[in-house]
Amino acid sequence: MVGLCLTDRWCAVDFDFVGDPRMDPGEDSSSFVARMLDFSLGGVVNALAGGRDNCELHRTFARELEEVAPGAGAAARAALAFRQDAAQEMARVHGLSQVLDLGCGLRAPWVSGAGGRSGGGLWAGRNPLDVAAIVRAVHPGGRVAFVDDDLHAMVAARALRAEGDSVAVRVVDPLDLGAVFADRGVGRVLDLSEPLGVLAVSLPWRFRVQADAAWWVGRLAGMLAPGSVLAVSQPVSSMSDIRREATGVLRTVTWSEGCGVKRPSAVASLFAGLEVLAPGVGDVGDRAVDRGRPDPDTVLFAEWGALARKGA
Repeated sequence: MVGLCLTDRWCAVDFDFVGDPRMDPGEDSSSFVARMLDFSLGGVVNALAGGRDNCELHRTFARELEEVAPGAGAAARAALAFRQDAAQEMARVHGLSQVLDLGCGLRAPWVSGAGGRSGGGLWAGRNPLDVAAIVRAVHPGGRVAFVDDDLHAMVAARALRAEGDSVAVRVVDPLDLGAVFADRGVGRVLDLSEPLGVLAVSLPWRFRVQADAAWWVGRLAGMLAPGSVLAVSQPVSSMSDIRREATGVLRTVTWSEGCGVKRPSAVASLFAGLEVLAPGVGDVGDRAVDRGRPDPDTVLFAEWGALARKGA
């Protein structure tokens, strides 16, 4: 049983950790759970975005990241907003009624205030709906599978999203596509022979080499039916010192040496063989406003990506 204090409630959820490859030799379940809850990228992103579903260690990591990577908070808000906006575009524009959210993390935090939206991510007055609610607002029978291996995020996901015939919350490594598509919960909710919307927001950075990330996106696309739409993005910087120091912080958070912040120009490689949808590859925080495409050589720190469609 895992307990987690969220913004306004205490959540307790059952998980089975037997065989989890992240457990150290001789580590007991209690120590493993404590470590996974502390070293949570979802918690750090929540802190960066101004949410409250995080702990002091998450906030410490968030401050460290903002110190070495100016704009990290705006990038986190932009990534969360991109997930929401992409889900809406998939459902409303492309008619997709089923969505697979890979690396779903914590859902976007609510912020105070009232008003409209401007560029740069989640803004005061833009209190976003959950991905499942967005899809169902367009397609009442919509189906969504949330997949992540971030324990902090998944405890929250299971507590706040009721599983059923149309929603699955699965603790699976989102980079292990074989495991994702073979998962019984995912298969129960999604018809994999039909087009899907797939959210892979802030996920490719978990590969050390960008060519491996591009191969992964290509393999993912190859497993989808024609007409599927993918939303793919990752944190980037044009500055080598920012990439190096931000990568160091993120590797500490994730306990992984196999990840890294890349150059903006590297992101286009993720979409080989796919039809990139307007407005193209760029800062996802600029999608909602007409500010033009930023110069990829002058990006301090941002979330860079695009929506793309798989053709016939």
